[in-house]
Amino acid sequence: MIVEDNTFNLTDNSHYKKVRGLADNFIMQELTFDKLWLIAGESKLFPSLAAFLAISKKKLALHKNKKLRIAILMNLIHEHNRLRPSSDTNPNGENSLENKIDQLNWLLQDTEIEYRLIYVSGNCPWGSDEIMDSEIKRLNADSIIHIKVDDYKIGDSYTKNQKGGEMIFGIRSILQMEGYPDMGHFDCMLFTDADMTFDLGQIGILIDGYYSGMDLITGNRMDPQSILIKNMTRAGSGVLMYRHLQRKLAPGFFIDKNLHDTQCPWKFLSHKVLNDIEGNLDCMDWSIDTDILSAAGKHGYSLNIVPVTAIDSEFESHGKAIGHFRRNRTIIEGTLHQAEKYNLKYDKDIANLVYKYLITDEDYQKLLESGLPLSLSYLPNEDWGMSDQITLTLVEAWLKDLNKKIDL
Repeated sequence: MIVEDNTFNLTDNSHYKKVRGLADNFIMQELTFDKLWLIAGESKLFPSLAAFLAISKKKLALHKNKKLRIAILMNLIHEHNRLRPSSDTNPNGENSLENKIDQLNWLLQDTEIEYRLIYVSGNCPWGSDEIMDSEIKRLNADSIIHIKVDDYKIGDSYTKNQKGGEMIFGIRSILQMEGYPDMGHFDCMLFTDADMTFDLGQIGILIDGYYSGMDLITGNRMDPQSILIKNMTRAGSGVLMYRHLQRKLAPGFFIDKNLHDTQCPWKFLSHKVLNDIEGNLDCMDWSIDTDILSAAGKHGYSLNIVPVTAIDSEFESHGKAIGHFRRNRTIIEGTLHQAEKYNLKYDKDIANLVYKYLITDEDYQKLLESGLPLSLSYLPNEDWGMSDQITLTLVEAWLKDLNKKIDL
């Protein structure tokens, strides 16, 4: 469910503790999974979030005494404020590193599961690297690994300070192909964001899936059981048309896989999947998500989709800092590249319209500002890009009108 009224403050440490306290209370009451899912679907935010964590911890308890080593991989860019605690001079601080450790320690206490928080950076221009090193020293935590791409003198092959390049380098480091030495073997990896949008206390749901035989799992923020707090048009009113366009463009990603949230930064892969796909990955930008999912599909892995809780950390968004249009442009162009690379079903007529009308950064910026055609404005998420109303004629007429606005 999409929650409009957000009473949870990512900058307030007491809110995280309150949710964990409620979760512990639910567990002590020995509530069933069915009852907890009912609570998770209620409108009161704190109990809903707590029910998710209780489900996670109870699922983990089903596999007591099983050993596991998990790498949690994040790219570190534009995190300079969120890494530090909130203060008068840093109002959007999330104390993210310490809070992530607290979440994992709460979930994994009394288990045989070992984790490493792995941050990959490319000399962040906002100074995230220096702050991260300072935080690691302050916390004196041996569970954190900070990999600086520059340290390995690999030139521009990973396109520094781009999400995809840093993730690919991180994956190859985890596989001990290059990069940080002697990290040891990991059974699995979670690929997520460095901010506090996703509570790591919910990874018990992923680990339960892994123990049940799932090698590839992704979160879906649009799932009816998910809890999502996000301004859906924060990037501009036309962002919904991006989503229609992406889904119409490549039904091989969406219809065939029943996938409605390719960009969800909550992707869990076994070591076997990582080892099989790393040689296929070449998207250095924001389209790395679909590159990972498509590469895994090429190797025959089934995609498992789970609900998640996600409280958007929008005020310090990297997309906002660099321009949302750039992010959306790389996703559209990456979708086309991967559809061709992995021989996925895609609409060549729509692709031709993209090549014809969306050429420059200015075109993509105008698309973000354009709004949504009225005929599409009431479609539910599951129909984005899939409705019969989204005809080739409508898309072309809309993009032509967009160009007229640009030319004025």
